[in-house]
Amino acid sequence: MATFGSEVNGVFDDGLGGAGKFGRLFQLTEDGHVTKISAYLTGNGVRNAKAGIYSDNATQPNAPLGNSSEVVVPNGAGWVDFTVDINLTAGWYWLTIQFEGDPPQVGYVAALGGTCAWNYQGWNGFSNPFGAHTDNTWTFSIHADYTPSGGGVTVKKGSSLNATMMQMLNSRMLYSACNRFPKLKARTF
Repeated sequence: MATFGSEVNGVFDDGLGGAGKFGRLFQLTEDGHVTKISAYLTGNGVRNAKAGIYSDNATQPNAPLGNSSEVVVPNGAGWVDFTVDINLTAGWYWLTIQFEGDPPQVGYVAALGGTCAWNYQGWNGFSNPFGAHTDNTWTFSIHADYTPSGGGVTVKKGSSLNATMMQMLNSRMLYSACNRFPKLKARTF
């Protein structure tokens, strides 16, 4: 499992004062399958939030690529997890949190800089496109967990590579066993 985004616990502002969304531009450096988005939020346990990912168009949030179901933001500050199922190729993406209304707030770190956007939007889903918004240079406390995809090696059963790999694995296991148990003697078969 790998992560992209910001894992820094930020501070909180006064929120949007209504339903809306916050997005932050981050780079995914390899293809991957995103399974979870986490955001550092504060709330009072009565408001809902969703997380999603928008495509990027010249450092502006563009179209939604997928989102989570709604989650109740718990009392106090903490990391809130949102389950998603989104396949992405390497590139730039907007990790986004949508709030049903005040008072949930997303943590941010102004000193880290970055490219972020926010706007007011009703609670009827992630708008397509993102819509008119206000830009800022904060880094929101939001990140995504993903499993890298591609780049692996496929070994067919019965191939010479498979036999070589098995030999190496067996030798390594035997070497390890001999080092852990000195009375065990290595034997050649």
